[in-house]
Amino acid sequence: MHVRGWPIAGLLVVAVATLFLDPATCSWLPALEFQHHRISIVREAILLAIALAAHRLAEPADQQENRFSLAPISEVAWLFAGIFIAMAPAIALLHAQAASGSIAGLPLTPMVLYGATGICSGVLDNAPTFVAFLSSLEGSTGLSAAELGRSADALVGQRLAAIAVASVFWGALSYIGNGPNLIVKAVAEEARDAQGRAVVAMPDFLAYTLRYAIPFLLPVLLVVGLLFFR
Repeated sequence: MHVRGWPIAGLLVVAVATLFLDPATCSWLPALEFQHHRISIVREAILLAIALAAHRLAEPADQQENRFSLAPISEVAWLFAGIFIAMAPAIALLHAQAASGSIAGLPLTPMVLYGATGICSGVLDNAPTFVAFLSSLEGSTGLSAAELGRSADALVGQRLAAIAVASVFWGALSYIGNGPNLIVKAVAEEARDAQGRAVVAMPDFLAYTLRYAIPFLLPVLLVVGLLFFR
């Protein structure tokens, strides 16, 4: 049996190892300072180089057989580039408001943070949502992101857990709640048979949320909140 693709497998291993190059924990890594956060530049540069190398090393015949296209990735990249650029003022506002112990008059209890983070994650994306509400937690406690993760205060830990859980799981409420959701939709819509007809019938944005996410997923998410963050 002949196995192909060893160079790509090697790049995958390097990519996974690169994910651990976090400037918040590796102080020796060069990083950009923004709103009390150290933003990685080395990790992203390495991952971009790995992606380009994988694209160049891949067999053209395999890419053609898999109907590989950069269109879905490009669509998502432009969308979330806009989100990350526009979120900077929101992060500063949340950080400043949270210093008073509330946001828009709402107390920063674990359940409030869980619900607010979840709603934003469902219509934005989980990564910028987590960063935004993490900034609010920093503003209310006076602790940095690294200090929040090491805090022995049970309430701080529960608030942080509420933000993290809501950011991840509520992202499935819509196609734009998580980057991979949109990529999967775009890839599925590009799959066509010999007659040019769609192989998979994907619901549109509104139909997915109203017919599937709200009736089936939302009740589960609310139960999680009541069980762990009330």
